[in-house]
Amino acid sequence: CIPVGLHSGGELGPSISAYIQMAAATPNMSLALDWSWEHVADVLVPAAQFTVKAGMVDVPMGAGLGVEIDIGKIERYAVSEVPFSYRPPSASMEKLPTKPSY
Repeated sequence: CIPVGLHSGGELGPSISAYIQMAAATPNMSLALDWSWEHVADVLVPAAQFTVKAGMVDVPMGAGLGVEIDIGKIERYAVSEVPFSYRPPSASMEKLPTKPSY
């Protein structure tokens, strides 16, 4: 059995809950989850919903991902567009990045 783990790339709370749910359902997920909660300025899920005890976090048991989302924060941070997302501003709007063929 090959051990697997997850790496987080910055999260606001819902993705951490998804990672915890997936880890709980994956028998060979034996490597620690990479969690960088301390680096975020604000979250959509209050940190109190994830309590670390002895290096472990309980699996959230609520509906869906198991956590309550702060809808007010979603409204606060909502945007209508993300210009030049994942590509430099100099990239042509007609030319989208493509997946390399190996």
